[in-house]
Amino acid sequence: MKAEIITDALCIIGEGPVYDEVNKKLYMTDINGKRFRTIDWATLKVEDRVMPEQVGFIFLGDKGQVYCGAETGIYEITGDMFKKINNPFNLKGLRFNDGK
Repeated sequence: MKAEIITDALCIIGEGPVYDEVNKKLYMTDINGKRFRTIDWATLKVEDRVMPEQVGFIFLGDKGQVYCGAETGIYEITGDMFKKINNPFNLKGLRFNDGK
């Protein structure tokens, strides 16, 4: 297998790629850029969403939901919504980083 570049979209700190087999999309985060990136595998179209805070990881739910760990909690990402799903807590300048 030969590696190839599929996009020239740059990241400051790109991490946490997750492939969604059902929707044929690759999700990833640009932590310092506060971006949630989606790459449509069929078209290679890249979509970036600027997030309200740094996202450290992304994971998929059992019904295709997209979740992320960020500075102030765990969130569900749907369309333009960024909905907190955990009870409030304070990390004081920290964020979730790696997780699944």
